[in-house]
Amino acid sequence: MNRRANKLYHQVWRVLERYENYKQYLRYPGDWGERALRGWLVREVFQDLLGWSSEATLWGELFDVLFVDEQLTPVIYLETKKPEIVLTRQHCRYTLQRAARFPTLRYTVLTNGWLWQRWDGGHFSYRSPDGVLDLRQSPSKTAVAAFFAPLCAERFREVTR
Repeated sequence: MNRRANKLYHQVWRVLERYENYKQYLRYPGDWGERALRGWLVREVFQDLLGWSSEATLWGELFDVLFVDEQLTPVIYLETKKPEIVLTRQHCRYTLQRAARFPTLRYTVLTNGWLWQRWDGGHFSYRSPDGVLDLRQSPSKTAVAAFFAPLCAERFREVTR
C-alpha cells in the first residue's frame, strides 16, 4: 500500500496543480471548477488508482458520485467542492444528510482536493469524520494509505487489472 499511497498523494497533487493552472486561464461562470476537479479525481484517483470501473461509478446532481458494488448497491458517496471552498460544518451536515438517504453506504467522502474527510459506517448522523487527510500538512505515506485503503474497489467488487 505504500507504493499506492505514494501514487495517490502525487496524483491528487497533480490534479490540484492542473486545477490551479486552468483556473488562471478559464474564467467560466458557474461551477465548472468543481465539476472539472470531480471528474479528474474520479478518473485519475478513484478509477485509475483505487480500481473503480466506469460501470461502478454513478454521476449525479444531488449526489455528486456514487460507487456501487457488484449488486449495484451504493457503497461510497463522494461529494466534492472547489479547492478554494473552505469545508464548513454546513457542508458536512448537508453531505451527511444526503448520505443518510442510502442506508447501504459504507463510506462518505467530502473533499475540496486539499482536505479530505471520510465517515465510516452506515449511520451518518452528524459527527466528526472517522478519517481526515489534509494535503497542505504534508501527510505521511501511512496517513495517505490509511485514508484511502477503505475506499479501494477490491473491497467491494471483483477487480480485473
